[in-house]
Amino acid sequence: MKKLSLVTVLILTMSSLTLAQSNTADVSQTGDDNFTEVKQIGKANDAATEQTGNSGEIFVTQNGIENILEAFQDGDDDLTTWTLGNRNEIYFSQTGGDQNSGTVNQQGNQNIATVDQVGSRNRAEVTQGDAAFGGSKFAKGTITQSGNDNYAEVAQYGNVGSYHSSNSYTLTQDGEFHTVFGWQEGKNHSAMIDQDGTAQDLEFEQYGNNNSIDVIQSGLLSGPGVNNSAYIMQDGMDNSAVVNQSTF
Repeated sequence: MKKLSLVTVLILTMSSLTLAQSNTADVSQTGDDNFTEVKQIGKANDAATEQTGNSGEIFVTQNGIENILEAFQDGDDDLTTWTLGNRNEIYFSQTGGDQNSGTVNQQGNQNIATVDQVGSRNRAEVTQGDAAFGGSKFAKGTITQSGNDNYAEVAQYGNVGSYHSSNSYTLTQDGEFHTVFGWQEGKNHSAMIDQDGTAQDLEFEQYGNNNSIDVIQSGLLSGPGVNNSAYIMQDGMDNSAVVNQSTF
């Protein structure tokens, strides 16, 4: 018999300065069909969630400054979504199952997003910065996927009005039938993508100045399954692109 667990946490900014600076939320669930929702409105918030079981869902919204979020999910059919404000950090890991989905949306400066997925048919989406609000200055996105039929999408919007706009993106995929799609809009961006397996597909676009991209696609030569594909478009000045495709 399946067990349903529902947790909803709402933390608002209090009138006291001390309380407003020290909001925390720690949620742990074990079982099937779990659901967690955390909403933090304020600053200096901290949220940590953990789910062990199947069909778990986590929704976390942090609206403020200097928020930190860590989450761990172990099961199938996970859906994890975060929306953050400025100077936030997010780390989440999804392991032990298939069809995991992770979505990160960070608006503001100095954001960090780290995604680790183990399994098949996983999907990771990372958006850092918002062009309507001036973009992000120091966003860093890292995605690691291990398994088959994985999909990764990244979008980084740099602050074109700032002298320093050093957004960076690193992706590692290990397995078969990978797909990567992403773009970086702004300046001083860098992207490093490593795909190891068969039937890999990459499409990446960079707009702005001083952008660079380094792509490695490698796999076992086993017939028609080896179809490495890389499409790169760069629009601006001082861009560089290095693509290494190999089979063995």
